[in-house]
Amino acid sequence: MRPLVPIALLLLTLTGGVVACGGETAPVAAPEAPPTVDDTVHTEPGTYLVSVGGMSCSRCAETVQSRFERRLEGVTSVSVDAETGLATIVLGEGGSLSVSRCAKALEGMHYPVTAVAKDGP
Repeated sequence: MRPLVPIALLLLTLTGGVVACGGETAPVAAPEAPPTVDDTVHTEPGTYLVSVGGMSCSRCAETVQSRFERRLEGVTSVSVDAETGLATIVLGEGGSLSVSRCAKALEGMHYPVTAVAKDGP
């Protein structure tokens, strides 16, 4: 008996859709484009808000805060709120922040960083 997988792949290729129950085809939706992330590098000293996902408790917030304090150069203070999903980071002279730099500081921790913005004017 021959495997059905190659036949199914052939049907998908030929019909341009998914073979539904009864042999009918259903169109395949185009995949959504991934959201674009503003990865601007911020170097101006001041207070910044960083959006961090995946935090569910105060221990998560403490872990994120500790990582940011140890791995982001030029940071003078960090506070993290798990409820709002925001880290408030004060950047000093010579420091820099961006989504990718914050994400790298949390590498392997499953806390996605989605935005960095200056707090206030």
